Amino acid sequence: MSYRLIDIILKDEKKTDEEKKKIIGRLLKTKEEIDRLAKEKDISVFEAIESIAEEKNIDIEPIKYDTLREAVEKGVGWLKSEQHTNNGWGWDILQMFKYKIPENELKKSTLTTAWSTSVSILALNEWQKYSGDQDHLLKEIIKRGIEYLKKNCNQDSCWGPYPLDLPSFKENTNVFDTSISVLAILGIEKDVEFVSKAVEKLQSLQKENGGWAPSEEDEKNDVGATSLAIQALIKYNQTDKWWHPKKNIEKGIKWLIENQQDGGWSDGEKGSGVSFLTRTYDALEALVRYDPEFNGPRIKEAVEKGIEWLLDSIRFESEDEIGLAWRSDKIEMSDIENTATAIIALLDCGVDPTSLEIEEGIKWLLERQKEDGRWGSVGFDTPCVILCLIKFMEKMYGKR
Repeated sequence: MSYRLIDIILKDEKKTDEEKKKIIGRLLKTKEEIDRLAKEKDISVFEAIESIAEEKNIDIEPIKYDTLREAVEKGVGWLKSEQHTNNGWGWDILQMFKYKIPENELKKSTLTTAWSTSVSILALNEWQKYSGDQDHLLKEIIKRGIEYLKKNCNQDSCWGPYPLDLPSFKENTNVFDTSISVLAILGIEKDVEFVSKAVEKLQSLQKENGGWAPSEEDEKNDVGATSLAIQALIKYNQTDKWWHPKKNIEKGIKWLIENQQDGGWSDGEKGSGVSFLTRTYDALEALVRYDPEFNGPRIKEAVEKGIEWLLDSIRFESEDEIGLAWRSDKIEMSDIENTATAIIALLDCGVDPTSLEIEEGIKWLLERQKEDGRWGSVGFDTPCVILCLIKFMEKMYGKR
């Protein structure tokens, strides 16, 4: 049993005993368990920590670069093989039932969607940039994915959540799917002319108070839709220097800050429900892309509160299995996708990659890779983990 990390925390003179207890509490389960055990056995807090650590048999080992790279290469190999003959990606039949697509329609479809395709393109492109891989097949796969998105946009030059090979469902425009598609296309080809109509549509869908709803039919603002729309507008502005959506972006940022709850964000406006992991890391990504240096005091405060909320949300998988991860708080999200995306947001917000939560989360993800290279049973899991591991390698080791 290794106490390396616990020893480092206990010897950290910059932290108070209460801060040490809180950090170690995240590792060992909760600080309430530490307090309970100390009281029950009439022992000190740190004796209780040692007792719990021994019981959990936690082994802390540094994460090797070669281990990370091998995992990413296997994941990329699997993701490349999953591109459909129509050049898109898509897996999640549960999502299709969520959108109430009739079974007879589903049978006609490859289930390829704008979201699955865009996330896959972003992951493969990040690997190509990080690794310097000149694999011509990989370049061709990414190029075909972009062509698939361009070919399958709707009459607004936008995208919806449905399989793009079902004409009867193609006309729907969704802020989530349109925003992620814009990010994918601009990330590869920087084709501002092609996505300009989609960007104009996103601008037109912004509510007066600064937020975005998921679609034209929805009345209530959504934190996720708002966050992704802001990221798409920022990306477009970085690519086309003559276009200045400053008003749209600033209104969206203001709405996000005003609707932060207890450090996290819910689906909608402040007080509309509990905070969710998904919405919290969505909002943090929008804030950090808007102001990477946190020069605005309100943004700095919101980001710091969001980071603390995310760090406090890490949990053990179960009583009898060691592993810290961010657990799913939405039925359509997996623990793997949640953990990967939470780590990306924390790293983007400047959290040290050697921090307890991030290192343990990375180890948890590595342990869950399947033999064929993929993660999880939901298609979104693998590209999300690839993006996460690349981000971690960049922060931890730089480019090699």
